[in-house]
Amino acid sequence: MEPTPTQPIVADSAETLASAVTQLALSKRAGRTLQEALDELDRELAVRHTCYDKWLAKGTLTKSDAKDRMERMVAAFKFLEEFADLTGVVKMGAADGMPTQSEPSKNTPF
Repeated sequence: MEPTPTQPIVADSAETLASAVTQLALSKRAGRTLQEALDELDRELAVRHTCYDKWLAKGTLTKSDAKDRMERMVAAFKFLEEFADLTGVVKMGAADGMPTQSEPSKNTPF
């Protein structure tokens, strides 16, 4: 039985903990799966690349804010991607032909 959002995951051994963490990664405990969260972060990184360049040119976003926000988003993506790797959840994306954007591009001015 999958834990409810208010019910904690309890583990009494390393094996039980590993099983519980994997179950959490595959569940929709947060309303979405881990894969859906990774996909959304991937999409948001691509959007930010497009928008930030425009906002920097217009002066509505500073270079330091753009850099900070992008670094935070990349960190969140990498954290969840590492969690997916540790739990054995396969990340879709580059492997299935879809582009992934987990790093700021080299030509981004921030």
